[in-house]
Formats: sequence, structure tokens, C-alpha cells
Amino acid sequence: MVLFFNITLINDMKRDINIEVQGVYINGRPYPFLEKIVLKNRQKLVITFSNVLKDYMIKEGKVSFVKIYW
Repeated sequence: MVLFFNITLINDMKRDINIEVQGVYINGRPYPFLEKIVLKNRQKLVITFSNVLKDYMIKEGKVSFVKIYW
């Protein structure tokens, strides 16, 4: 079975927001370790789950991959 899981984040707030990601691809770039990213106003990101993260989510039913704060 092939499963793709993508989430698109669009910052429609009037300010920049901070996100922390781990175990995902952001716009095709891998982020295997915890990393902080600034999402600027009106910026869009496509988050794609890695195979390990996707398999864990299927097995456990939940997974933590992003933290959003401002």
C-alpha cells in the first residue's frame, strides 16, 4: 500500500509565526531532527510525512510532527 500524507500551511495572520518540525519534509527538503522555522505572513509550506513518521502514525494512531507558536 502506498500512502502519501501532505498538509499545507498558509500563514494568513498579520505577523510571522514560528513552527518547530521534526521527521517531515518541508517543500521537499528533509527535516529529520527538530528544527525551528519562521513562517512569514502569507507564506505557504507543504509538510510531507517521512516514511518512518507515516508508518508510526499508522501503527500508533497518532504522531507529533509540528508545533506552532507566536
